[in-house]
Amino acid sequence: MKKLIIKTAAITLAAIILTALLIYGALAAFSPKSLAEFYDNAGNAGLAREYYARTYEKSGDINDLYVFCVKADEKGDAAKSAKYLEVITDKQDFEEFCRDKDAGYTVKFSTADFLRGKCVAANYYAFGINKAVESALSFTGNAYAENNAFTLFISRCVKDFSAEDKAALSAALENFKASLTNENDVARLNADVEAVTGA
Repeated sequence: MKKLIIKTAAITLAAIILTALLIYGALAAFSPKSLAEFYDNAGNAGLAREYYARTYEKSGDINDLYVFCVKADEKGDAAKSAKYLEVITDKQDFEEFCRDKDAGYTVKFSTADFLRGKCVAANYYAFGINKAVESALSFTGNAYAENNAFTLFISRCVKDFSAEDKAALSAALENFKASLTNENDVARLNADVEAVTGA
């Protein structure tokens, strides 16, 4: 009798575990957003990011991509963060999407600036200073506007720059300065060079 009870309990436990695994697998495959939100609420940022990325891969929706990008760990999971941050910043409707996010808010810097800065930082941590400079230049255009990709990258990562990184970044900024005609742009760039060399 005792063996029968133990056997029944073991079978029941195995069935419960199998059912739980099947439900988890189904959620992971068909509703990764549910798992992402669950892990996010539970404080497991790493798994939350993983399932937010899967959510975007499944839906292709820029809103899902945005959630991942905001939560992206550009230092700890740099290559994956760089990949998705480049995807969002390359989207045709990126500017409009970001303006919609900022609508009705007074912000220190725009959503677009924030995501570009994160993208440059992720490229730095994943691939080094040259890729970061290339990325920042692609976002900067012909001006050195307030809160541009270089500025946000520097403020975010300056503490991690090696001496070689500082030299390469300073040289890139000095080269870029030669193309600037606006004195405010030049002043902002000089302040960033000072932030890099003085750190």
